[in-house]
Amino acid sequence: MTGAQRRIWAVGTAGAGGVAWRYGANDGGAVLATGLVLMAVLTLLGTAAVVTGIVDTKIGANYTSSMQAFYAAEAGLAEARERLRGSPGGQHMPVTPAVPPWKAYLVGGAPSLAVARQNATLLGYATQQHTLHTSLQSALAYTVVLEPAAGLAGHLQMTSYGATGSATKTLQIIAAPPPALSPPAALYLETPTVIQGMTTDITGMDRCGSDHKPAVLTPLGAVAAGLPTVQALENPTLQGTFDIVYHGTALDIPSAVDALRPHANFAYTVHAATHTATTTPGPGDQWGQPSLGTTPQDPSTCATANVVHYQTAGTSVTLRDGVSGCGVLLVEGDLEIQQDFSWYGLILVTGTLTMTASGSHVQQITGAVIAGGTVGANTIGGPSHLVYCSAATPLRHLPWRVLTWREVY
Repeated sequence: MTGAQRRIWAVGTAGAGGVAWRYGANDGGAVLATGLVLMAVLTLLGTAAVVTGIVDTKIGANYTSSMQAFYAAEAGLAEARERLRGSPGGQHMPVTPAVPPWKAYLVGGAPSLAVARQNATLLGYATQQHTLHTSLQSALAYTVVLEPAAGLAGHLQMTSYGATGSATKTLQIIAAPPPALSPPAALYLETPTVIQGMTTDITGMDRCGSDHKPAVLTPLGAVAAGLPTVQALENPTLQGTFDIVYHGTALDIPSAVDALRPHANFAYTVHAATHTATTTPGPGDQWGQPSLGTTPQDPSTCATANVVHYQTAGTSVTLRDGVSGCGVLLVEGDLEIQQDFSWYGLILVTGTLTMTASGSHVQQITGAVIAGGTVGANTIGGPSHLVYCSAATPLRHLPWRVLTWREVY
């Protein structure tokens, strides 16, 4: 039987006499057509995969460039804030308005001052009105524009333009300056105080400059309950523009602590606790190590600046046995200092202060101490040395606090 399709019959015996049928067909044309269709589909799939891969690669490259530009803009904001705070060893960028409207430009990644000026000029830099600062950063390209924040006295608006290749990112923050607080004396006290011992000395004479202060100042009168408000027993050494000043201007210490608390990079909540140099969480977290002067009357130095905050819930904290730090120490409650305590910077205590030592153990503070409290009394005993140093007490080394952050599109 012949034709496009042929059936072949085969009749035979299978097993118990079953019939086996066999079909055959001339399917060459259908197979060819099917193969061509499959090849076309595979070609389309392969082409789509290649195109998708190329697109994904471009998307990935664009994302990488975009993120690098983002990080460059972030780095610009970070350097601007660091330069504003004037950290020890850093390049200070003072906020000093020249000819209004004041602006400052910080340029990173520029190979020369001329290129830095050109980059800043594109954003409105004018030589007669604005200040230009170049960064030591050469790997990241950014330009930061600093200007007064509208409606917020003393605050700054910082806009950072980061770039990598053709990708750009713009970030903007509103930043608040650190609070201003000038110690009125080497030791400020709001409750009756006993200062005793021949090995105790408090000096308000500026060992780091010419900003001399009284040794001790209190807003209290000279006498309370028939006794001197500040008792100097056993010949302690007090020297300054005045040894002791009474009826001084009272400070709002709780408000000062509230203003400084948000800047704390070490914060602890304790209840009648005693911490030593190795206590963690606590002084063992490494608050900084002052380099002591040649004699106890010489100021120490320190290259770091931290803000340490203790919340004692109306109780106290005792710091003893080698505790040290640099920056600002805030204590909400009473503070007791014992045995080889050293600090470089400012100490604020809302409660009472006790400083005691014995034998060869020495307390050494370079900077200033401000203590308040409405009950109790302060006790300062030797060997304790408090040396006023104007370089240790300014708060400009604190970071500018970010109030708002946004990406500008």
